[in-house]
Amino acid sequence: MTSLKPVREHRPDVQGLRALAVTAVVLYHLWPGLVPGGYVGVDVFFVISGFLITGLLFREMAETGRLRLLAFYARRIRRLLPSAFIVLACTLVVLVLVAPRVVWHQNLVQIRAAAAYVLNWQLAAERTDYLGAGGSPTLVQHYWSLALEEQFYLVWPLLLILTLAWGVRRLTIGLRASLAIMLGITATASFVLSVTTTSEAPAFAFFATQSRAWEFALGGLVALLPAVSWRPLVGWVTGWVGVGLVVIACMLLDHDTTFPGWATLVPTVGTALVLTAGALALSGSTSRVLGWPAFGWLGDHSYAIYLWHWPLIVTAPWILEGAVGNAAKLCILAATLVLGWLTTRYVEDPVRSGPAWQARRWASIGLATAGAAALVLATIGVSTELDRVTDQQADLALASVKNDVPCFGASAWPSKECAQPFATPSADTVAFAAGDFASILNTCQLAPDEPSRPRWCEFGSARPDARTVAVIGNSIATELVPLLRQWAGDKNLRILLAARTDCLGLVTGPVVGQAPDDRCVAWSQQVQSRLLSLRALSLVVFVTHERSAEFLTGQTMPSPEARSDAQTRVLGSLRLLRDAGIARLVVKHPPGPYPFRVPECIALSSAAYDPCTQPRKAMTRMDLLAATASRHPRATRFVSLDRYFCDELRCHTVIGGVVAYFDDRHLTKTYARTMARHLGPVLSAATSLRPPPPPHGW
Repeated sequence: MTSLKPVREHRPDVQGLRALAVTAVVLYHLWPGLVPGGYVGVDVFFVISGFLITGLLFREMAETGRLRLLAFYARRIRRLLPSAFIVLACTLVVLVLVAPRVVWHQNLVQIRAAAAYVLNWQLAAERTDYLGAGGSPTLVQHYWSLALEEQFYLVWPLLLILTLAWGVRRLTIGLRASLAIMLGITATASFVLSVTTTSEAPAFAFFATQSRAWEFALGGLVALLPAVSWRPLVGWVTGWVGVGLVVIACMLLDHDTTFPGWATLVPTVGTALVLTAGALALSGSTSRVLGWPAFGWLGDHSYAIYLWHWPLIVTAPWILEGAVGNAAKLCILAATLVLGWLTTRYVEDPVRSGPAWQARRWASIGLATAGAAALVLATIGVSTELDRVTDQQADLALASVKNDVPCFGASAWPSKECAQPFATPSADTVAFAAGDFASILNTCQLAPDEPSRPRWCEFGSARPDARTVAVIGNSIATELVPLLRQWAGDKNLRILLAARTDCLGLVTGPVVGQAPDDRCVAWSQQVQSRLLSLRALSLVVFVTHERSAEFLTGQTMPSPEARSDAQTRVLGSLRLLRDAGIARLVVKHPPGPYPFRVPECIALSSAAYDPCTQPRKAMTRMDLLAATASRHPRATRFVSLDRYFCDELRCHTVIGGVVAYFDDRHLTKTYARTMARHLGPVLSAATSLRPPPPPHGW
């Protein structure tokens, strides 16, 4: 049987794979329903990079016995950074000229991180949900993959040099075998880490370098395979099975897939199989099909296309002031291709291949340093001006609360004396709202993957005879601390906070169907134990959540038995506090969540009055904890916050010139403070500081 030897010098299939990868990513971002797993195109790029770079370095080491690091880094800089810097610079200009101020801060932080090649770590630290529908993406969020590649290019040659020194010279084994062992160990360790981290913290694992290193190592292992002669049918089948796996991943995976981890094997192994099949000169082979001119053109321009497509997608709603339809998306696609061609033709190719640049390696290093420094300084300059305006808004808001300005915030609701209580505020006020949250949200609240031991934060009086008010819950509870501090004023009160994501602090034993080692249950046990041991504890405030049934049972879809068991345990915890002489108050969470981030919705709205309002019925549903508390007045007092946001028909996002939410559900610090004078009577009554208010007030 005849055999076909793969042509290793020319790989048209590599450019075809790049074309397939960038097409998947762009279509996923424009029409996610069409290609629900298109995000795996990035994983295809990672395997290709590992294949090409490892092969390049291996050949140099095999021929010369060493690596020219400066030459390698200079080539990578010329290949990647000119286009990256141009797009980042244009993005910064667009941000300042087009984007609403409300999104400036987050974008500036991420542009700075992208310029410094660490955006993936910035997003990992922020636990950004890349595949989720929530949150507002920035103009440069897609640079996370570029940052990861740059880190790979920085570290990979050093690992190969160490392998050359220890594997070949110390262990006296061949170079290929040494590198294969190193890559095998790296791939195995990284993949195991990816799977375990994905199960515990998928948002972190998605961006972390150590969770993705195995994909580059997989491509490197393929590059180290000895040249073989494929039988025609074997090579043909191998290539098309690989393409099939990539296509299957693009079509069958989606935003609900746990990713990365095991699912990442589908597109990465598929890519590895295509690369393993080689460049076969056989009709109908992947090499022939992926080598078609159209695929070749897309592959040649894939890098610049990837850089440009995302800023255009994010910018479009700002320009169009609303949703982006299919016609606009087709225009975005066309603009992406044009800009990709222009950038490759007039920026990337001249720098990468220009004789002057090739002859001056240090000039490339200078380009990387100067470009990054210029972008970082530019973002710092814009941030400084933004901070100045924000500080002015913060001072005005604080003064208005302190002076109890009429019709400011909750004071305007409901009041016949306040004209236009829901008027849209200034752009600076809306921008300020996006960052108007208490720092305790980040410093005092435990994440789901953190240990069960509570982190207690204290505010207010430090006197030993101070009475204590404890606030227990999650992020919804933390937002009430500014309200309580405003209410406490100079009273001899200490405020104690314990918060944990996805917890409410009321179920101290696993309910039906709940894991016995549930961290939320263990945390709640320790919280309750501390509360019962405090001598000066006057009041415990528990705050509900629209997903309280899930949090109280530890189950996404709790059964009726689990819900009933959770209610019984909640009432048991409240009665233990009652028997200890401690007052209880359950506060129903503010109306929401809204289907958007409120400040950004207001910034994009052209309405001069009552922007982004929503129907009351959709915003004020009773959750399990709220329903339980409202039906058992002997176990706890119950307060609903709905009346300070909603009338009989609508719930409002701007009240008394104050934006009520800093995201889709959490109160701004300013609006929470303005509610203090209205909730004060109930809080004072609960702590026995004054007689209780008339019952009709609630």
